[in-house]
Amino acid sequence: MKKLTNLNYLKISVSTLVINTILVSYKLYSPKIEITVPKNFEGQVNLVLSNTENNILKIDKNGIGYINKFTYDKIYKKPLVKETDGNEITHHCIGYNPTTFYAVGTYYLNKNDSVKTLQFEIIHDGKERRNFFEFNDIRNKLDKKLLYEF
Repeated sequence: MKKLTNLNYLKISVSTLVINTILVSYKLYSPKIEITVPKNFEGQVNLVLSNTENNILKIDKNGIGYINKFTYDKIYKKPLVKETDGNEITHHCIGYNPTTFYAVGTYYLNKNDSVKTLQFEIIHDGKERRNFFEFNDIRNKLDKKLLYEF
């Protein structure tokens, strides 16, 4: 009888460990994304919360890309960033937040609508970082069809 109790205890312990491992892995999961920017792009990158199923990670000349809700909610790791010619420039990417890399931004389109973004900056060697408090207005440059509706 004692062996049966020990066996049950072992099964419960292993099951609990497996379930907890899965839950922690899911909670701490951060998608790995690869962003493509125009050649010699420099400045702020805004990953706009979008209603798209797939992320649109080819950043336009205004520094705008679109990410889905899952990516917006889960990502905190630095992305892999390449120029359109394939040159990797991840080392030029500067995050605004030391714990999650991305800054969270909100742009108000009007009294009732807003857009959420994740932001970071690309600065090439020898260049100065822009003033963090400088406002980069992207509101008129957004593809309105792709915006996430709350």
